[in-house]
Amino acid sequence: MKTNKNIIIITLISTFIIFSMVLIYVLVNKYDDVNILSVRKEYNYVFESKGDTLSIPIYIGKRNTFLSNYREIESTSISSKDCTLSSSLEAIEVGCTLFYNSDKYFEYIYHLSFDSYDDFIEPLFINDGLFNITYKNGNKLSFEIGNLCLFFNTHLIVANDMMFSKLSAVTNIVDGIETIVGLNATIRNNTDMDLHIKKISLGNMHYDFDYMHFEETSLDTSCNLKNRDESYTYKQLFIDEGDMNLNIEKRKQTDIFIPIKYLKDIVYLERFPIYVTYELGGLELTYIQDDFQFVKHSNVLENNGVKKYVYRYY
Repeated sequence: MKTNKNIIIITLISTFIIFSMVLIYVLVNKYDDVNILSVRKEYNYVFESKGDTLSIPIYIGKRNTFLSNYREIESTSISSKDCTLSSSLEAIEVGCTLFYNSDKYFEYIYHLSFDSYDDFIEPLFINDGLFNITYKNGNKLSFEIGNLCLFFNTHLIVANDMMFSKLSAVTNIVDGIETIVGLNATIRNNTDMDLHIKKISLGNMHYDFDYMHFEETSLDTSCNLKNRDESYTYKQLFIDEGDMNLNIEKRKQTDIFIPIKYLKDIVYLERFPIYVTYELGGLELTYIQDDFQFVKHSNVLENNGVKKYVYRYY
């Protein structure tokens, strides 16, 4: 009997301890604020197939919350004041750990896919975009993520007439932001006819190639364009229209440097596709070089606009 009594007492004490620990954990964490950071940046993506995804980083001040739990998410979308673009969450990738204003954050990268391939002939521009998440518990959160230029109509990405190689970006510090100010590229004519390039564009309304002022050379990736030419300006009200007049003979290649002009504010630019209009055999054609990440800083919060949110459990 004494043994049974001791077992009951030990069981009750153990149960009380476990219950107390759980209660303490719940009380401590229930009303804890969770700091969340989103990054306002420039998203320039070409979707070649349904397997392509848009990657959006969100920085959360705690691990293992429902906020970054794939199974807790009901739906996602990208929106602005003008439109809403539904998306499917394919995966959440755990990224780096970093500090911002002395606080520790964990990076979670949300990979989104879209079914909008035939809906947009021209690139879709979303200014001041929001990344929206609806959770199964009823919570709805929206994060500012910046501007998006998304191209879905993949039937234009078929040209084998030319090839871009030796792609590299020239970066300068402008208005305190280290960003891309020009592109080096080698362009090869793969055909047995002369190829005439009329225009090379980023297809973006906030910045674009100044294709009328290209040079048939390549520059050092750290070349300071202002030191090279004191009259040089990084900003421009509009891009000059006209014919680029770059001719590449059959089976030949050429090196070019083409500057990028910012049409409003200087922003951190890291990746973009290249849109080319060219003539071959009397036909005007379009070629799209898939988006390419030219630079990547170790601390992604340095050059981008950061928006802080606080989520509280209730």
